[in-house]
Amino acid sequence: MVSDPARGLLGAFINWMVRGCRKNLRYTADHFFCEPQGYFPMQNRMMITGAGSGLGREIALRWAREGWQLALSDVSEPGLQETLRLVREAGGDGFVQRCDVRDYSQLTAFAQACEVKLGGIDVIVNNAGVASGGFFAELSLEDWDWQIDLMALEEQKLQYEASNALQMVAA
Repeated sequence: MVSDPARGLLGAFINWMVRGCRKNLRYTADHFFCEPQGYFPMQNRMMITGAGSGLGREIALRWAREGWQLALSDVSEPGLQETLRLVREAGGDGFVQRCDVRDYSQLTAFAQACEVKLGGIDVIVNNAGVASGGFFAELSLEDWDWQIDLMALEEQKLQYEASNALQMVAA
């Protein structure tokens, strides 16, 4: 995979994924880098889970360069602080909150913090994720529960809580 200098490694990754998954469609990284559109006027407020490192951090930095207000969450407090520092250097701002997305009460608190500190949210980036390595027969039931709880149920919990926050903003 060759990095696109204009879009960086993230743009190259998205182009690679699009080509690999949707060969018959005409999507490019430009479709993912354009400003999200919606029914309500955008106020450039974004919630990102898993923002303490990796792809979550890169997504935060991409939108920070556009001046967005970012609500960043992760289980790693030091990672969040570093991401926030980089976001501010890139021209964005926002806040961080440690949040284990498997815990519904922490998700609720994070959504409420978005309402209090940013006046709501416009875009949700549900990025938090984990993986275990090894052969299928070697993975414990606890490993499977951990992955499924985070990767599948977290998405549903976050969408439910965030939709409640968005409804409060729209009202």
